[in-house]
Amino acid sequence: MNNVDNIYENIAEYLVQQITADWKECKVEVEFFGDAAEFDATYTNFEDKSFDLESGYYLFKEFQSLSTIMSDNPVIK
Repeated sequence: MNNVDNIYENIAEYLVQQITADWKECKVEVEFFGDAAEFDATYTNFEDKSFDLESGYYLFKEFQSLSTIMSDNPVIK
């Protein structure tokens, strides 16, 4: 199983690799329900225009791993 830092890095890489232009912000808003999730992944360019990014099963699995770690170890040292 990955650790929290690896999961965050995987999520960031997954999103950033989809961006093909200069950007100033990339974010993902998540509602995670354990066996389902809703994602709103976007990036913003320097003209303040927002663009959608794909989320999909890979992102779900990363957040599922994160949830498992946080549920098993609510206080990470």
